[in-house]
Amino acid sequence: FDINRLNESLSINNRNITSIKYYQGISNKQALEYQYSMSDMNQRNTREVNDFDKSLNNYSIQNQDISYNQQISTTIALHRLAFIYKSRKKQFITRLANLTTSFSNREYNRELELNKIFNDWLLFSKFKISFSKSEKLNLVFRMKSIIPKAHELQNITDNTNPLNIVIGNPALDRELEHLFNVGYRNYNKKK
Repeated sequence: FDINRLNESLSINNRNITSIKYYQGISNKQALEYQYSMSDMNQRNTREVNDFDKSLNNYSIQNQDISYNQQISTTIALHRLAFIYKSRKKQFITRLANLTTSFSNREYNRELELNKIFNDWLLFSKFKISFSKSEKLNLVFRMKSIIPKAHELQNITDNTNPLNIVIGNPALDRELEHLFNVGYRNYNKKK
C-alpha cells in the first residue's frame, strides 16, 4: 500500500464530578452510609484527513470516509448504600449500588447519532475476622460493570489502517463481572 495522507486532529475534553457522602452511626459497632456521585464528561473530536493530489502536488483531496466531527457525552450516576459492622475481631461491610451510565455520540459530518443507557445493580460484601493477632481471614465479593468504549459502539468503519479495518457495534451490551477473593493469613513470631 502506498498511502500518502495528511491528518489533522483536535480533541477538547471537559469533565465535572460531584460527590456527596452521608454516614450515620446506628450503634457503637454499626453504621449506615449513603454516597451519591455524578460524573459528566463531554468530548469534542475533529479529524480532517486529506489525501495527496499528485497533479497539484499538495494534500487537497479531503477523505470523507475517515474524516470526522463528533461530540461524545458520558454521564455516570452512582447511588450507593452501605451497612457497616465493626467490632474488635470482626468486620462486615455490604454495599448495594445503582450505577447508571448514559452515553451519547453525534457524528455531525455523517449525520449519525447513538444514544445508550446502561443500568446496573452492583453488590459488594466484605467479611474480615481475626482469630488471633497472627491469624486472619478475609472474604470479598464484588460485582463490576464494564461498558463498551465509544469507538466500540460507533457504527463507523475505521479504515485508517488498511491492514486492520475496524467497525463498531452499537448493539454491544456491558459486561458484568463477579469477583470473589479469599485471603487467609497465619504466622508465628519467633521469640
